[in-house]
Amino acid sequence: LAYRDAKNATVILVSHSMEDMAKYCENIVMMSGAKLLKSGSVSDVFSEPDLLREAGLDMPAVFRISEALAKRGLHLFGETYTVAGMRDAILSALRAR
Repeated sequence: LAYRDAKNATVILVSHSMEDMAKYCENIVMMSGAKLLKSGSVSDVFSEPDLLREAGLDMPAVFRISEALAKRGLHLFGETYTVAGMRDAILSALRAR
């Protein structure tokens, strides 16, 4: 991010790590084979976890925690695919109770 900001450059990161994508990217192009599956902002792409899984990718580990909490009745809202987003969503849910 420092390089991008210092040079005002576009950086292309290729990875199967959705943690890295959530942490470092503003936009994502998701492909499987040579086929474009989805592109858009991180939140747009991560809003379809089933599509990610169909492509052989997985949501960041922190998102799986929010899924487990939802199964137990605690539905979190926000960007629950990053640690900071999860923190904010949990604090917001606790304040609402």
